[in-house]
Amino acid sequence: ILGNALSGKTRAMYEAVKRIPGATIMIPHDRYYTDDEIQLPEKGDGPLVAVFDDIDHVLNKYSKIKLEAFLTTLFDAGVIVAATCRRGNEYRFFDTMIDPKIREHLKNATIKRMNDYQVKAFGEFVRKQSKRGKTIELDQDAFDGNIGSYFMDLTIMNKRFRDLDNTVKGLGLSI
Repeated sequence: ILGNALSGKTRAMYEAVKRIPGATIMIPHDRYYTDDEIQLPEKGDGPLVAVFDDIDHVLNKYSKIKLEAFLTTLFDAGVIVAATCRRGNEYRFFDTMIDPKIREHLKNATIKRMNDYQVKAFGEFVRKQSKRGKTIELDQDAFDGNIGSYFMDLTIMNKRFRDLDNTVKGLGLSI
């Protein structure tokens, strides 16, 4: 799933994956890229789904060869791979680095910026929620066409993330 920061990529991936009946969710950890023999988790009644939030970060952290070997193992085993990646430089980096044989297994879905009609519709939704007594705080000055920018300034979000302990970051990214 491609999109800008705060466009809802991770949420979209979560919503899609949770609709796969009986799916067993696999969140790849460091050992999958460092162990010589990859042990996939046992799956339940449905398919095994591997989720990668910001797959370009995985490519940055581990070697191209390790990531490609792991993805090949997943595809050969029939695992569904769901991943997010930012549009722009991050996606160009991933797309040019990854082997075309791997790339052909991946299909893109893009979350685009909201158009004027969508902005008006969202504003109407917020107005209706407010009338029902629900509080929704929006920063309209910070709105950049990505839904998340209504609620949080990206620089604040980045700082909060950078200040987290690495274990907490890993758990947060995995969710």
